[in-house]
Amino acid sequence: MSLPDRKAVPFRAGWLVAALLAAGLAARASYAYYVIASGHRTVYAANEFDPDGYDLLAHGLLDRGELSMVPGKLITEREPFYSLLLALAHLLFGRSPLIGIALNIVLGTLSCWLLYDLSRRIFQDETVGLLALAISCFLPEWIYFGAVMYRETLLAFLTTVWAVLWVRDDGQGRPRTYVLMGLVFGALALTRSPMIPVGAVFTLMAARRLKPELWLRTLVPFLLCAFLLQVPWTWRNYRVLGRFVAGSSMGGSVMYMSLLYDYSKPEVAFEESVRANKDPVIKLIRDRGLTTSEGEPLFYRAAREMMWRQPGRFWAAFLHKAVKLWRPYPSSDWDYRHSQRLFFWVGALTGGGVIAFGLIGGLLAWRGGYPIGFLVMVPAVMTVIYGFFWAVARYHAPLLFGLIPLAAIAMRRAAALVTE
Repeated sequence: MSLPDRKAVPFRAGWLVAALLAAGLAARASYAYYVIASGHRTVYAANEFDPDGYDLLAHGLLDRGELSMVPGKLITEREPFYSLLLALAHLLFGRSPLIGIALNIVLGTLSCWLLYDLSRRIFQDETVGLLALAISCFLPEWIYFGAVMYRETLLAFLTTVWAVLWVRDDGQGRPRTYVLMGLVFGALALTRSPMIPVGAVFTLMAARRLKPELWLRTLVPFLLCAFLLQVPWTWRNYRVLGRFVAGSSMGGSVMYMSLLYDYSKPEVAFEESVRANKDPVIKLIRDRGLTTSEGEPLFYRAAREMMWRQPGRFWAAFLHKAVKLWRPYPSSDWDYRHSQRLFFWVGALTGGGVIAFGLIGGLLAWRGGYPIGFLVMVPAVMTVIYGFFWAVARYHAPLLFGLIPLAAIAMRRAAALVTE
């Protein structure tokens, strides 16, 4: 049996979409309420809801007009967009620390709806869209990230918005669409700077799809909008550090540190790991009295030297990080307020199932000639980037957006085979 015909099923079933979205929203809100009401995470105690400090940075923006955790100590290590969004949410709805959790719950639910729209447009099949919606609404990993202020929920949302814009354009080359995609990509790069190479690959992919006479009115606005969003942040970092920084000033340190040992415990701050390490490069930076950001050039140079002098070690670490990024089970270092064994198996069956079905669906969709290039491109490029830099297990959560529609088409095909 072939894949479902693209024109076979009309776009309807709005009531079921609404019910699934309501259930997905309720699942996220219920889990967040549970961990708070049970006392498992006390709001703001030990920074438990804001493990990476983005909400603290948001308060710095509101209180002092500066991106800093400590007054007067400007940081360049953390990209600003998530903190800016949190600051805006606090400005509109108040200073409660639960505002950030509510924002993630809303963004997570919107991502589910966008994946529904994206999936049905790619495959022209309402059932595939509903399957993608159901998967995203109840994927335990995505529910978990709604209850903590990591950037992963925002990254998944922005990437899916970008994908929907790309698919809706359908090769027409509408300038307004490319302006919007440039702004979305610029926001992505200001949320997590390793996304920057994705923009370059996307530009090549778009150039291949579009007629050359359309490049000037599409690719130029896309790149220009993305560039202009980066300028204030890049200029600010230049004034702080006295050198050009593409994105954030953590690239060299995380690239080098990831060659030394496996950083997998999100509750241990990266800076603590740096201070505790006895590596000679880190010792040199400490002896010179440099901060991690100031020592970035030394970290990059040491990583390049290891790449050329110890290629086996470098590429073994690269492979380890790339594989780790896609392991089909949840991290044992996170405390989910549940039995770790139970969550392991639930995560392995759900996350692992999405990965397995996604690979099968990718093959089916490729053979069927469906436009899945964007779905494959983003996870593939980011796997390479994280292989070079850092691959904390949670980083693959936003990349699942590309596999969920592919998993849905594989499930649709499997169901059709069973009912034949």
